[in-house]
Amino acid sequence: YDDDKESALTAAIDAQISSWLEGSFTKEEIEKARRQVLVNELGGLQTMAGQASSYGSGEFYTGNPRHAEFYLEQIQSVTPDKLRDVARNYLTTPNRSLVLLTPENKTVAQTVPSAKSAVGGNVTKKTLSNGVRLLVREDHRLPFVNFSAVMGGGLLSENENNNGITQLTAELLTRGTVKHNAEELALRIENLGASLGAFAGRNSFGLNAHCLTENTDEIFGLFAECLLKPTFPATELDKQRGVQIASIKEQHEKPMFIAQEALRQTLFSDHPYRWDPNGSETSLQKIKRDDLAAHYGRLASAGNLVLSVFGDITADRAASLAEKFLSSLPTGIAPALTNRAPQAALPARVERTQPKQQAIVLIGFPGLDIKDPRNDAMAVLQRAMSGLSSDLMIEVRDKRGLAYYGGASSMSGQQAGMFMLYCGTRPDAVPQVEQLMREQMARATTQGLRDEEWQRAREQLIADQAMDLQDNGGLAQSCAINELLGLGYNHEFERPARLQALTSAQIREVAASLMQTNREAVTIVLPEKK
Repeated sequence: YDDDKESALTAAIDAQISSWLEGSFTKEEIEKARRQVLVNELGGLQTMAGQASSYGSGEFYTGNPRHAEFYLEQIQSVTPDKLRDVARNYLTTPNRSLVLLTPENKTVAQTVPSAKSAVGGNVTKKTLSNGVRLLVREDHRLPFVNFSAVMGGGLLSENENNNGITQLTAELLTRGTVKHNAEELALRIENLGASLGAFAGRNSFGLNAHCLTENTDEIFGLFAECLLKPTFPATELDKQRGVQIASIKEQHEKPMFIAQEALRQTLFSDHPYRWDPNGSETSLQKIKRDDLAAHYGRLASAGNLVLSVFGDITADRAASLAEKFLSSLPTGIAPALTNRAPQAALPARVERTQPKQQAIVLIGFPGLDIKDPRNDAMAVLQRAMSGLSSDLMIEVRDKRGLAYYGGASSMSGQQAGMFMLYCGTRPDAVPQVEQLMREQMARATTQGLRDEEWQRAREQLIADQAMDLQDNGGLAQSCAINELLGLGYNHEFERPARLQALTSAQIREVAASLMQTNREAVTIVLPEKK
């Protein structure tokens, strides 16, 4: 094409794709394409080489040497609606790559929409009559609806004697209600091809559900039933208590968990973040059914809940269903949770032993709370110092063969979290690995990361988020959590713009503010001595 027609051409292509998304395929067009596919496929089977290739490809890619026959049968069932659904599923902006071969020295206009517009960050917020905050995102590409109910709580609502109670409570929400026992609930959910599950963490807990559009009313009803009328059966409590105790024992067989536990206990010595959401074997044995009911009763109020409904549903219908099913949720404000900032005696150094022939080195620091504007810069710093291509791993693994793995990690919460560097290594290499980790810290805090280094990390984060925003289930939960914790439901959609605005100076400044050697906690895990 003539280069002066570039805009008109790309607009025409976009218009054509848009028409496919609307499903404007005629039966004649489909029949024509069907015949073309049939001719091409059968034409390739005329020779022995073609037949051998067909059988070999079918076996290799699908496990069925006669896959070509199955494929041709499926071609016969294609309808305009099926083509429209495929177009809506795959011809999306996050999947799109635009390549233009243009004359030299010609500036190519950016025609790909931003991440925000690409994912259609059209979340609407409404407050129900009882005070529940409702978030709705309409996405009619596929016939699915996702629900996420998030409540404040988690570790911040626990104490040393009942640590693990939030995880127990959340899991038992789906194990029995006044109308259905655990088996009945599971059977109804499975028969509809839906899912219903719980989650719990440091700052929040709740329920997620996913279903076909045609089952929205029934699943919403069961979802609300679990939130409003759980019975916390004693038999189910015993089962879940056993599951969490088994998980705790399994975690303590991993050197990295032992190292992280020691680091948490050092950085959060007087704060709930030092605990594991699963609890401890001692605390779990103390928890009774009445404790669960009381704990949930304190947290389950309209002022402490954000509900997200994302997918193939209109905002009006979502609001109508939410009013119908959740109107009996008690009103009230969010209960007071632990709000003191962690205090730790730093610097500190801790050593632990375990029966594995591996050593772990962690260097951790007090981190940021979720509302700190430096979180995006910290995320770039973390990504740049992680992975096999990071300078840290090149130094300790590629050049010297001293580490199995390594990188950086962070945790943010309602109170300040932590930032850490880690490496898994041989026991005899611990001093050298620790020194190399410190050299990377010094480089990041004084010289700063190279432009290519932090910009690559930033682009990786933007790309990862673009993929995350395609998942309505995960997006529903993250938007609800952000709204609950005061960041606002649009926080995820605004992240690419915040990342693009970062500078190298901001990355170095956050590195210098976090990785201060007079505020560090070092955890070393070594094999037990024979």
